[in-house]
Order: sequence, then C-alpha cells, then structure tokens
Amino acid sequence: MVKKKATTKKQESKVQEPIALTKEQRQEHIEKVNSLKGSKAMKLPDEAVVNIPVSGFFYRAFEGLFYHLLEPMNASQILATMDMIKNQFENVKEENITNTHRALWAVLTIMSETHWQAAAQGKLVETEDSHATMVEQILHGAEGAPEALAEGLQKHKKVKPKEVGKEFDKKAADLQKTLEAKIESLKKAGKI
Repeated sequence: MVKKKATTKKQESKVQEPIALTKEQRQEHIEKVNSLKGSKAMKLPDEAVVNIPVSGFFYRAFEGLFYHLLEPMNASQILATMDMIKNQFENVKEENITNTHRALWAVLTIMSETHWQAAAQGKLVETEDSHATMVEQILHGAEGAPEALAEGLQKHKKVKPKEVGKEFDKKAADLQKTLEAKIESLKKAGKI
C-alpha cells in the first residue's frame, strides 16, 4: 500500500487594510530601527504586499512623474522603452536597461496597481480628460497607445518647447505647494 503524502493547504496571507499611524507608533518603529545592532537592518521582503492609501491627487503626481521621465525621449525611444516594459525586460541585456527604464517601469507598476484597485473598489469615474485616457490606454495595453503617446509628446515638444518647460515648472511648483499644505494639515490633525 502506497502512503499518501500529507498535503497542507498553504494559508493565504491576508493583506491588511492601510491604517493611519499615530506619532507614538511611528516613534516605536524609529526606536526599533535605532536599536538594531551592527549590520542589521529592517527590510521589506520582495514577496511582501503592503497596502497604502493613495489619493487621486497623489496618483496624478505619479502621472506627472511618468510624463517627466518621458519628456527627454524621442518617439522611437519611448516606443522601445514601452516595449521593453511590456515584455518585462525579457531578452534585454542588463547593461541596456537604464535607470530611466527602471523608473518608468516602477511608476507604471504603481499607477497600474492603483488603477486596478480603484476599479475593483468602484472609485473610478468617467472623464473627458485626454491625458487620463492615454494613461489608461497604456495601463490596459491598448493597441497603438504607446505610439499615440510618443506622437503626442513629439508634437507637444515641436509646438512650444520653451512654454512646455515653463508650464511644467509652474505645475510642479503648484503641486509642491499643494502637497506641502496637505502635509501641514495632516500634521496639525495629528495624522502624521
């Protein structure tokens, strides 16, 4: 008689809901990190999943970062980069993957996961915003989306190159002021 192997069902790890930490909880963590000896450090394992609250405002900051990273690229570079990211850098030599490629991958990954979670939670709303449509099409892998993005950025660069930089700088300054105000209000409310 052959003995059956005992099978243990792997427990699904529950992903915790994000929580607003108190000052005391943050201080406890700081003390724990400071108490580590020698070469010890706190690290987030690759397989760990952490939920963090992400507002639509913060998501738009990632969109801005996405466009900022694409700004110096020409159309063919954008297409090549989007193709590498879409294929998870498969068959690309490590020395051909730049920090910009990695940064774009990271930003798109965060944007994509935020987008899918927002959809699952019923928090997406319809809009006429063409930039949102373009990013959504890229996140969904729509045919022709990277080409349309590359073409649009090239046209935008050719039309008013100096104004584009000024416009971006103004938007970045406005975003920074808004973020600083939000952080200050959260501090006053004792949430951070």
